[in-house]
Amino acid sequence: KKKRKSSETTHDLDESDPQFLMGSNSSDDQGGASSGGKRIISEDGSMVSSSTNIASSTVEDETLSVIGKIHVRQLMKDLKMKEKALLKKHAAECKSERRRYKKSSWELKMRHQQNIDLLLRQCVDERQRLREEITVRMNGLV
Repeated sequence: KKKRKSSETTHDLDESDPQFLMGSNSSDDQGGASSGGKRIISEDGSMVSSSTNIASSTVEDETLSVIGKIHVRQLMKDLKMKEKALLKKHAAECKSERRRYKKSSWELKMRHQQNIDLLLRQCVDERQRLREEITVRMNGLV
């Protein structure tokens, strides 16, 4: 392994510097998986599908420095946490939407039931009035 100069050590590099996260950029470290002098690392792991790209994890192990690996792990952890929070928020929104729908449908049902009760009451009252009129006429004929 090639020894680093004191200017290339991780404590001398700025954290925003790509060297800090990716390690050395020498041609010895590039290997056969290079693409135009730069490595391409796929970050297509997903909590929902639970799938990861195995090829990218092996390339990741070869190209990243220890600090870079820690940083990538933290980014993936943060991404999964954000995704989980977003899914939780979405589930809560769906639940509240279902509750609103149930409540509105219940209110509509109750309004219709009140209308039906009113119509039935009117019908019963009208029937009773007609019966009384019939009884009065029958008594008048006798």
